[in-house]
Amino acid sequence: MIEEKSILTSYKEGKYIIFRFEELGKEKVVKYDLSNGAFVGKSGRYVIGLNSALSKFSLDDFLNSFPDERYRSWLKKVRSSSKGNYYTIGTFLKKIREFAHLEQYYVLGFEKVDWRCKTPVSELPKGYLSIVKTYNLTIHENFIEIYKKYPDIINNIHKMEFTSIDKSGLFYDFYYYTSCFSDLMDLLNVYNYKLDSLLKYIDNLITYEGLQDNYNDLITEIGDYANMASKLRNNFEKYPKYFLTTHKITIRNFERLQQKYDEEKFKQTYDKRFEMKIGDYQFIYPKTVEDMKDEAIQQSNCLASYIKGVIEDNYRIVFMRKKENPEESLVTIQLKNDQPIHYKGKYNRDLTKEEFDVLCLYEKKLQDKKTEVA
Repeated sequence: MIEEKSILTSYKEGKYIIFRFEELGKEKVVKYDLSNGAFVGKSGRYVIGLNSALSKFSLDDFLNSFPDERYRSWLKKVRSSSKGNYYTIGTFLKKIREFAHLEQYYVLGFEKVDWRCKTPVSELPKGYLSIVKTYNLTIHENFIEIYKKYPDIINNIHKMEFTSIDKSGLFYDFYYYTSCFSDLMDLLNVYNYKLDSLLKYIDNLITYEGLQDNYNDLITEIGDYANMASKLRNNFEKYPKYFLTTHKITIRNFERLQQKYDEEKFKQTYDKRFEMKIGDYQFIYPKTVEDMKDEAIQQSNCLASYIKGVIEDNYRIVFMRKKENPEESLVTIQLKNDQPIHYKGKYNRDLTKEEFDVLCLYEKKLQDKKTEVA
């Protein structure tokens, strides 16, 4: 005669997990003390373990023996968190105790919890829990620490409206990628970006420049750009219109501007004849290598590669600027035989009609001067 398998019924009561089952026609009860990891046997006394008493039951029997659906779901989460397999109920009970501090999250309905989280629910800021609920985020120790340290930053992002930024994705990258939030803080604290302007800029890059909404990569790229651009020029442009192009040019300029040039030879190329004022504009001849470098940075162009050509007298470079603001770059002009052969504004834009008309007048005046000298 085959013995009918006993039915196991389990439930949590206070600090104990209690097991009830039949043995030889009698109900038996054993317990596991979650507070200290002790086992209580069928006699009611402490025992070494429960493997013998529960030997007829598998781990699946144990997991399915809880009538409380939420607690049963919690135990299955504990099981799925393990990289190994539990062959005995006793071993699994120790794992439940290890994660006991997370149980309350599930009781309160938070089912997305990172298993490395050590913070109890009672220590979480209300604002943090509100954001987690709003964006269906995982309870994660990294984000808890970020929120505790910078609540205003996170709350301000939460309040902002965007066209393309998915705030749940942005917050996810903050806690999943360890460098993402620290790079953001560097942009704010080291390079003096403003939070709202920076995030709106990122939103525009995604919306209008087609950049992917990988916030970690985007923030890293902007940080890389800021690092190089700030070394090239203190007052660098923080929010360039064409970011990818500007970043590539900045990388190229950064490499080129590390090169050393013969400053004295460059100074010898200075020719006052190329400097003049026409209407609201003036034409400036660079006096030093640094003038050329600064123009390249302001214009986000490859002018730095022309320094060697100027020194070797292959061509001339002249800056066209507004008289009222001579320090701000406007148009860069390359001349050969006193004739403009290449001229572009910022980001290699074409000249306006007014700028082009002034440039034509400038060329005529250069030719007149050349004739006078001849």
